[in-house]
Amino acid sequence: MIDGDERTAELKAETLDFTTRAENGALAQRLVSQARRELVVLTPDLEAAVYDATAFLDAVARLSTRSRHSSIRVLVADPTRALKYGHRLIELARRFTSSIQVRKPPPEHRDFCHAYLIVDRLAVLHKKDSNRYAGHANVHNPLLARQLLKEFDPIWDLSQADVELRRLYI
Repeated sequence: MIDGDERTAELKAETLDFTTRAENGALAQRLVSQARRELVVLTPDLEAAVYDATAFLDAVARLSTRSRHSSIRVLVADPTRALKYGHRLIELARRFTSSIQVRKPPPEHRDFCHAYLIVDRLAVLHKKDSNRYAGHANVHNPLLARQLLKEFDPIWDLSQADVELRRLYI
């Protein structure tokens, strides 16, 4: 039997590298499925292969309805393609406006070179090159989560919801 300290050490040691789109998507879905309260995403274009996958969206929907305190914040540098082709995460955000927010950063903050996903200020999926499906994920890395949130939060505070992201087409 594994005691609490051993389990924590095991989780800290579980850094998973990924090199393909499928691995990236599976790890993103796995981390979000474990979320209890918060999801933060920084992405260049809402990477449809990862963030428009059914399993990922189901996990986001469960998180958004889990509690009135659930918070899902997504910063997307350029939502043009996602809007043009009908990204389901945007549709989900339009349905769950109290828990899911998608924003576009101000122009001076749109040229970020990496992308990441943070769950409950603890689990991290990080790609150092936002144009590639390669990086690492860890289910227990509060230090990296804190570092990335120090970058994310000020940009989030300067960002606003794009009119196109909020628009409901009836």
